[in-house]
Amino acid sequence: MKKLLSIKFGLFFVLATVLLMTFGIAYASAVQADTFNQGTQRLNANSSPGNETDSGAVSSLPPGNTLGNARKAFAYWDAGGTNVNLDIDTNIGGGVTSNELSFSMGSGTTGQAKVIWDGSTDVTTDQPDYDGLNVDLTSANPENDAVYVKVLDADHQTSLMLTAFGGSATNFGQKDIAIFGDGDLHRVDLVYRFVDFSEEGGWSNPSSWENVGALQMDIDGTIVDDLDITIDEVGARPTEEVREYGDLPELDPSNNPKYDEYQGAYHIPQGLTLGYNLDGESGPNPSRYANGDNNNDFDDEDGVVAIDPEAWIADGSGTIQFRVNGCIGSCFVNGWIDWNNDGDFLDANEYVLQDFSRAGNYIRSLTVNYPSGTTEGWIYARFRVCPTAATCNDPAVAGVVNGEIEDYVWYIGGTPTAVNLQSFSADATSNNVLVGVTMGLAAVLLVGFVALALRRQRHQAE
Repeated sequence: MKKLLSIKFGLFFVLATVLLMTFGIAYASAVQADTFNQGTQRLNANSSPGNETDSGAVSSLPPGNTLGNARKAFAYWDAGGTNVNLDIDTNIGGGVTSNELSFSMGSGTTGQAKVIWDGSTDVTTDQPDYDGLNVDLTSANPENDAVYVKVLDADHQTSLMLTAFGGSATNFGQKDIAIFGDGDLHRVDLVYRFVDFSEEGGWSNPSSWENVGALQMDIDGTIVDDLDITIDEVGARPTEEVREYGDLPELDPSNNPKYDEYQGAYHIPQGLTLGYNLDGESGPNPSRYANGDNNNDFDDEDGVVAIDPEAWIADGSGTIQFRVNGCIGSCFVNGWIDWNNDGDFLDANEYVLQDFSRAGNYIRSLTVNYPSGTTEGWIYARFRVCPTAATCNDPAVAGVVNGEIEDYVWYIGGTPTAVNLQSFSADATSNNVLVGVTMGLAAVLLVGFVALALRRQRHQAE
């Protein structure tokens, strides 16, 4: 009996420990992020008397919901004839809330916004309680080493500045990331690594992140008027959860290794992109059609285009077009094309873009030459952009701070054979299903009829 009780107690202890650990991890994760899905706030600032500078609002949230269980928000009008609007978790119609932060203003209007997490509900001042939060933002498994910001939309240039305070106004770390928005920007993940923050007063990275007194985010809407930006999440994260990987295949159709040495390459996203969009991931997404990243959360492969690849073999050369966005100063693009499709980028003429540099944001078309003997078929390509020279000039290098990887597969020298499904029929027999499929080539020629007998499972009663 004692042995039985001992076993039951042991099982109870193990179960209780697991539940406690699970709850503890969930709680720790929850209090270190704000996903803007609770605590409605709607602010409008303009030039009307009594509202010349700002308006503020605070939301007290349930324990474990967000940093310090409170969020203070402020909107500031700068110039122009329309409102500066800051809306958080507001009703967008039909009883549906946005679960987002939206900062917007009209044409000709500029302004700013500020969001503070300090555990305080006092909005008589727009300054944080510098030691009100006192939270360890590194606490997680694996350990947090960055602040993650998920931007969903931005239509003009802006910047997002994060400031972490350690007990006083003069003791802080700060980092600013520029966003060059456009109507086509619908997702950019930003990783503010603790070690990249400035160190003011007694602030020291990363140890000061173990006791953060307040966290503040400033949105600058004075660079360009008529800004609209939407943010879905701000919170502490491990960098390894939000990296930018590629999606080249790791096996060919015969299960032989292919591009396996390039799977570990990644960037830490901080605003510099090929195209406009970038969503981070926790690991590579190898796929036969180089679309694993496209199909993972958000399709961000929008930076490089092959121009008329079906004519490349006849012309003796090809044209690619690429867009660089989020570039401050000069940025560097590297590209590789596996002309002979042998699973690497080591052969002649396969390094097609070598630290190509141009200042600012731009679209560029370049001619690429391929070696003699290149034949019609599928080819794989990898492109990378980075903020400094000789940083991502290797298709396999990992840990590049800022920038992006994009992988592609193109069919060159012709049009791949297409098969069009023209009809489908299924006829039941006593114990089988007869399936008929009529298919045609791209020229819509009837090439055959396929009949397949599929054995149906008999019912248990039979």
